[in-house]
Amino acid sequence: MPQTELKDAQTSHLTLNGVMSLGRLMQIYRQLAGIDQTEIGHRIGASRATVSAFERDVREPSFSQVVMWARI
Repeated sequence: MPQTELKDAQTSHLTLNGVMSLGRLMQIYRQLAGIDQTEIGHRIGASRATVSAFERDVREPSFSQVVMWARI
């Protein structure tokens, strides 16, 4: 993803208090790592649909899943 697109994507998902959501941060870092939702799901023990729900802030990942995600 080109840097300008990433910057635009980052600023479009700010919450009311100006802080980016956990799901959006997870999505950005997954994309920067060049990993698709299926692959990261495999690495953290979740389905692609669950990863999508995390990134859309529909579900919250467990602490251990966040830690595994951060190590990628």
